[in-house]
Amino acid sequence: MRTTDKMRDLTLKNMIILVTYIAILILCLMNFGTIMSFIGTLISIIKPFIIGFILAFIFNIPMKYFIKKLPIENDKTRKLISAILSVLLVMLVIAIVIMVVLPQVIENVRTLIDNLPEIF
Repeated sequence: MRTTDKMRDLTLKNMIILVTYIAILILCLMNFGTIMSFIGTLISIIKPFIIGFILAFIFNIPMKYFIKKLPIENDKTRKLISAILSVLLVMLVIAIVIMVVLPQVIENVRTLIDNLPEIF
């Protein structure tokens, strides 16, 4: 096959790909609402699994530490106590963060509200 034949085939292939891409793009634009509705439904279905993976990752870090450090011989009991301790630890950390951050946020919002008439 000569070089010009290869170039012609390559150009034809690129043109077919381009036409197909444009046709798909036009179909997607014509059915944009339906596609966005489908994506929203898909996200609402997947969201609990993502939240579950995140929570499992967060709770697994202290749980592995507690499993190693607890001097209990029974494996089931050690895992149960480790799970309880990790949940309590995460709840304690969240409570401390809320107790430290929330008053500062409230104070900043009050200051903003007090200074808002001066700004405008």
